[in-house]
Amino acid sequence: MNAITKNRQCKEVLYQMTEKAFGKDKICFDREIVELDGGFCNVVYLVPLIEEDVILKIAPSDQVEMMSYEERILETEVAVMGLMEKYTNVPTPKVLFFDDSKMICNSSYFFMSKSLGVTYNNLKKELSDDQNKSILQELGRYNKQINSIKGTYFGLIGKTSSRFATCREFILSLFDMLIKDGKRKGRNLVHISYDDLWELLTSCEELFDEVITPRLVHWDLWDGNIFVQEGKISGIIDFERAFYGDILMEDAFSSFSEPSKIFLESYGKEEFTKNEKIRCTIYRLYRCIVMIVECDYRLYDSDWQYNWMIDTLKIELERLKALIK
Repeated sequence: MNAITKNRQCKEVLYQMTEKAFGKDKICFDREIVELDGGFCNVVYLVPLIEEDVILKIAPSDQVEMMSYEERILETEVAVMGLMEKYTNVPTPKVLFFDDSKMICNSSYFFMSKSLGVTYNNLKKELSDDQNKSILQELGRYNKQINSIKGTYFGLIGKTSSRFATCREFILSLFDMLIKDGKRKGRNLVHISYDDLWELLTSCEELFDEVITPRLVHWDLWDGNIFVQEGKISGIIDFERAFYGDILMEDAFSSFSEPSKIFLESYGKEEFTKNEKIRCTIYRLYRCIVMIVECDYRLYDSDWQYNWMIDTLKIELERLKALIK
């Protein structure tokens, strides 16, 4: 997906960034730096060094208007990748160099090691049932490790103004930011007004008080952020939207398809209370509306995401209303 948030740099600047990180003698000039496909927000490059290929990820320019929850998300990613290396054995790229000085580039950027293999969304149809089952089991164990990291607050990692003592305060703040972002762009949700959305949310806000301990949540752990090699998970990427919150906000629990039974068994959570199902549906609504509103900020070159999410929003609203009757 092409978006205005992709902060592409010219060849000269890319080489200056690489030289600052590794030294000129480490650069392989026989091969070009190549922009990689995929991704919806940041621009990503494959950078050839003499000894290995590395990945360069550049944050959007400060001049590009972002959604409120997206403050310092590149810095969040760097911080969380450090947590992965320190506290888990989740296969995560290593941060090799981080620069937020904005002396060479007009935004923060970092280099990381390259994940081997192919993204799971591009590979799963080619794998056998046993291989897919094995990957889902691995994913359940890795996701459990991510969620095992406890926080000292509920909130966004890069946005210091979004840190709270309770899950209820955090969730309400997320929706408050999202509603303001939508109104700022004049985005009509078609199936519900922002005022009615807020009323629906606050009618069951006490359910968030069931979450006592803030846990690290990846949030964006879909198949496109999982690398697979030789039938095993070789890399998990894109921690930029991670936060400390309710584990049920993970993609596996609040995405737009039913949770995999294999994943749930491996993760260790196979049953959900009614209140948990309500929370999952609210988190799915949040995910859905984020994907609707972000279209106005990123100005994608396609309407497929907006059309998909508008239809999904209607389904999820009906699901939530039925659950809370």
